[in-house]
Amino acid sequence: FFFFTNPLHHYKSLEQSAPSQNDDGAASPMLKTSNNLPPKTVEKSTRDPVLGKTITTRPHTSSSPSPAALPTTIAASLPAAPSDKNNTSSSNNNNNILSTSRPLQMFRRMLSLDTAQDQAAKAAQSLKPSTLPVTRNNNNPTTVIPNLEIHNRQLRAEYNARIMPEKLVLIRHGQSMGNINEVLYSTTPDNAMPLTRLGWEQARNAGAVLKDKILTPGESVHFIVSPYVRTVETFHGIVSAWCDPQSEEFASIANHDEKVKAWYRRLMQLGLTWNEDSRLREQDFGNYQNPEVIRRAKEERHRFGAFYYRFPHGESASDVFDRVSTFLDSLWRSFEMNRSRNYVLVTHGIVLRVLLARYFRYTIDQFNMLANPKNCEMVVLGHSGRGKLDLEGRCALDVEEDPETNEPCVTGYKFHKRLRILPKSAIRKVKIRISPDD
Repeated sequence: FFFFTNPLHHYKSLEQSAPSQNDDGAASPMLKTSNNLPPKTVEKSTRDPVLGKTITTRPHTSSSPSPAALPTTIAASLPAAPSDKNNTSSSNNNNNILSTSRPLQMFRRMLSLDTAQDQAAKAAQSLKPSTLPVTRNNNNPTTVIPNLEIHNRQLRAEYNARIMPEKLVLIRHGQSMGNINEVLYSTTPDNAMPLTRLGWEQARNAGAVLKDKILTPGESVHFIVSPYVRTVETFHGIVSAWCDPQSEEFASIANHDEKVKAWYRRLMQLGLTWNEDSRLREQDFGNYQNPEVIRRAKEERHRFGAFYYRFPHGESASDVFDRVSTFLDSLWRSFEMNRSRNYVLVTHGIVLRVLLARYFRYTIDQFNMLANPKNCEMVVLGHSGRGKLDLEGRCALDVEEDPETNEPCVTGYKFHKRLRILPKSAIRKVKIRISPDD
């Protein structure tokens, strides 16, 4: 009761309240006297150090009922009067009207630092000593105080370890028509740019490597895909390693939409789930892009700074960084709700680099050193066992020209322990002085 009302207000209201009435209008037995007349009382004025003003109290008299004489329901609801060993006054002085003394006592206890320390000590005793980090009190070396901040950090790490997937794989899309002919961006929206035939081959080979070499066989996989055409088609090429839509199982389905639905159902039966997230989309370079304008803008970007340069009617890398930061928050909630053993993000080169910089807290200079991943290059993060993801390496496909057809084709893959970085000549550094004369 005292934690939901103001003790001062409760004190004043009870002191000034009128006698309560029964249903029949008679005075309540709580306030009846032996001769039905108000008892004679002697008022006593004291200055309360907490309230900062003079308080008038009325001591208990013989005509006032004791808690034992009250009805059972009322007496049970009244707290026992606290005892004070240092108080040498009579019992009548200790039995001041409960409606005034009890709120003040509770109010003083609420303001007492000792009471707060007692409650903290009791809470610490309920924790397991083997799992609770402790520090020693400098004033009293024999007193052990729980370090709640370190304890909460350990609990958070244990929680992350329970929900963290075994692998988080970041994949750039396969080769698109815009990668081989940038003039197409002047007539085709960036979000509608499809894969080339080599792009489809890259996606299907990346899916085979992902399924057989990177992920543990039989484990569930959840894909999060950028909604652009080239990334969705890359996703389709990757998951064909689990179930090929061109197999005889779906050959008899003539309707395209029905074939897609049947194929999706089969993938879900195999433990694959997926969803689109627009925050993984490509950096916006404008709507229909003039190739010459984009070429000059990219030259200017190198002089201005790759992270901060904003394309006309488009985005900067720092804009991508902001939306990727919100995506990472959602990704951690997804780890909790969708307990898949592996997560795969099918996205774009700039988003992949920003994701790494955001998660591993790279500086801007370190971000500017990262080279754009190749088409269908995979960056693999593995669970450390301590609630964190560690960089395990990257997997790049080898593409060579077929001597018979003179067409590029995938010949294999290589696994590298480190990320790709730009040559020193392509890295722009900004000088930061350490003193005015530096």
